[in-house]
Amino acid sequence: MNFRALAKIASAFIVIFMIIFMIKTNFIDKDESAESGLKINDVAPDFQLKNLAGEQVKLSDYRGQKVLLNFWASWCPPCKEEIPYMQKYYEEYGEKTGTVVLAVNMTRVEKGGKEKIAEFVEKNEITFPVLVDDNDGKVMKLYDVRSFPTTYIINSEGVITQKVRMSLDDKKIEEIIN
Repeated sequence: MNFRALAKIASAFIVIFMIIFMIKTNFIDKDESAESGLKINDVAPDFQLKNLAGEQVKLSDYRGQKVLLNFWASWCPPCKEEIPYMQKYYEEYGEKTGTVVLAVNMTRVEKGGKEKIAEFVEKNEITFPVLVDDNDGKVMKLYDVRSFPTTYIINSEGVITQKVRMSLDDKKIEEIIN
């Protein structure tokens, strides 16, 4: 085997290793005890953001209900993957279980701004509240969002009961809400 072939094989292994490392560090659920920021059993910090219609919405508006608080961006593949599951849960079980799905778009890192967000919401037929964090990512920082998607479950008293840094599906949504 000549030097060029060995160099190509080595390069391929390096690229594969880098991809695996990126996926592991950005999308795999991490040990919460090793992280800083908000933890399970912390009181969820209140915030106020605008929805796509420009109306002010506060997290505290939903006190008395469970909240699935999801941080996302339209360019994020795992975010795109989980949206139909959240929509299905919202339609089928949200009212029955007293749970609201509240999606906060990370507008600071969004490619295309509010127009892209509105297009994404329409294309995916999202009917749950979508808020825009266009205050230089203030809420993203407040909730220690380090990867997309990040989801918090907040109980009716405003306490964080779950924190998930990975894409959700039907089973995972039911597991973390119940």
